[in-house]
Amino acid sequence: MSCEHAKPGTNGAVLMSVRFPAAWCATDLGDYRPCRNTYERYPDDSLPPLDKQQFTGSFAWFADLGAVTPEHTTRTDALALALSQLGLTLPQDFITFQAHSRLSRALDEVSVTCCWSDVSQPRGRIGHRPCPAQT
Repeated sequence: MSCEHAKPGTNGAVLMSVRFPAAWCATDLGDYRPCRNTYERYPDDSLPPLDKQQFTGSFAWFADLGAVTPEHTTRTDALALALSQLGLTLPQDFITFQAHSRLSRALDEVSVTCCWSDVSQPRGRIGHRPCPAQT
């Protein structure tokens, strides 16, 4: 992408005006939703409608969130501290999701490719390098 499509953000980061086609990336559901490969893109309009009123950040729709454990809060607190040094914060929904023992592993339980949701430390800010045309 050339730099003429880049716009400066409020914190000095470069925001790109790239638009990707909307799709749901998933695996098959048998006869209901066949899949030729490990993953396939499905049109957004093929998803069932969701009640937006249920998505409040409490994850109450999940039923058993599991306990909030010191292991989980220590990990989230360390990540929040590392991000604060970059001028960033974690969304409260993410903190809630990661703090509960069962909820934080919910995606692992349904992985068909044995992918696990381990949270890494920050790798730095995206867009902090100047555009090559500007150097």
